[in-house]
Amino acid sequence: MNEDHTRGVERVKDAETFELTLGSGLAERLRALAARSGHHVEDCLVEAVGEYVATREDFLAAMSHLEEAEERVFLRVVGE
Repeated sequence: MNEDHTRGVERVKDAETFELTLGSGLAERLRALAARSGHHVEDCLVEAVGEYVATREDFLAAMSHLEEAEERVFLRVVGE
């Protein structure tokens, strides 16, 4: 059987490589999900990190807007 050993991760010119250590339970879950979906583990990791970064950026932007709004709110107690 002629097996393709190339990974499905998109190759980009300015890519960086990160080393990652996962606990055995999480690693097994990741392998199972990758196998179930027909994807390479590396592809799943790239997708997960991309989703984390996008979600975290959105969260931090929302928190920044809330902090700015709080700085502009002034309450006045009537009658004191």
